[in-house]
Amino acid sequence: MNRLADQLRSFAPILHFASCDSTQTALATHLQQNRGLQGHWHVAIADEQTAGRGRTGARWLAQPGDAVLMTLAAQLPLPLEKWPRTSLVAGLAAAEALGADVRLKWPNDLLVQRESWRKLGGILCERLETPTGPWWLCGIGVNVRNVPAELAQHAAALEGGADRWDVAAGLANAIRTRVEHFVAQQGQLPLAELNARLAFRQAEVVMQDGLTGVLEGLADDGGLRVAGRVVHAGAIVRANGDCAWEAHPRM
Repeated sequence: MNRLADQLRSFAPILHFASCDSTQTALATHLQQNRGLQGHWHVAIADEQTAGRGRTGARWLAQPGDAVLMTLAAQLPLPLEKWPRTSLVAGLAAAEALGADVRLKWPNDLLVQRESWRKLGGILCERLETPTGPWWLCGIGVNVRNVPAELAQHAAALEGGADRWDVAAGLANAIRTRVEHFVAQQGQLPLAELNARLAFRQAEVVMQDGLTGVLEGLADDGGLRVAGRVVHAGAIVRANGDCAWEAHPRM
């Protein structure tokens, strides 16, 4: 834990939990109690979560110490309508921090290819209203060591004996840098970098609503271009005829 604190000295004091229901919930409670430091980034991290959650409310599962389970929070001087784009920015930063082979599956999953595409982690971004104004919350889950045997066909962990605290620090600093640059650019997405990391680009995909076609890349507002249309909701369920990745087996 001291190792993480040394690498995040410019952040507010770290909230560390041996076990909690969810770092997203814990940090939200902290901020709603008016305990946030104005102008500072905050981080909550847990060794274990008992009620971690992902997109659409699905659960995040991990054995104690096997994953980075972390939430970041910041105040973003951006029009609220541009806040949803930060999920893509955070996903890009996380992919860059985790390795050259990591890809971003729109809108918020981190994938690696190990015989087949498998989930390495995920991002969950939300806006939190507090007495001192809105805060941006960014929950991050990344498998660092093992994955449960029942999920091994769909999930993957980092290779090379990565240290969980170093991974967490690298993610926090990378996301902060990317998001602050995004804010400085007044909410303009780094489309070239995002498209370079986008999983299944130029592949035939099937969307959750049944739309089928070639995934062309991202629109200026972060929507997904598929078969000449721009999609703003849903998820990719198949690519090139194969399962693009089972729907959230770890979240």
